[in-house]
Amino acid sequence: MSLIKRDRVLVPIDFSKLCFEALENAMEEIQKPENIHILHVLRPLNPGDPGVIWHTVDNDTRRKHVKKFFYKHYSQPQYQKAPFNVVIGKPAKQIIDYAQKNEIQLIIMPSHAHSGFNRFALGSVSERVVRQAPCPVLVLRE
Repeated sequence: MSLIKRDRVLVPIDFSKLCFEALENAMEEIQKPENIHILHVLRPLNPGDPGVIWHTVDNDTRRKHVKKFFYKHYSQPQYQKAPFNVVIGKPAKQIIDYAQKNEIQLIIMPSHAHSGFNRFALGSVSERVVRQAPCPVLVLRE
């Protein structure tokens, strides 16, 4: 019996080096890529952005660009089998909501060690996820 279930694992990515390392580690550790859910959270569009005003940028276009970029850099078959989703909203809330809706058993994410004012102003997504997630969270340090 394993202490940590590995049937439904979530790896949120923000396209940072640490997130890709977490994803690659998860792929090595979990033998079935289809058990690894990959999630990217886009922040909501600002109504004052020029692309929104001129109707050249919308959420569907943003989602398509993110998926295209991801599959361009991860074209290996195991990444094609893993469910990849792009949602829009606040990162911590969207990660927690996705985990609840999809009955995720483990979340693997890096710790972006903000300190001082940045941590106070921005908060830590990983810290919020750890506190509110419906499942265990494995936080990887650099």
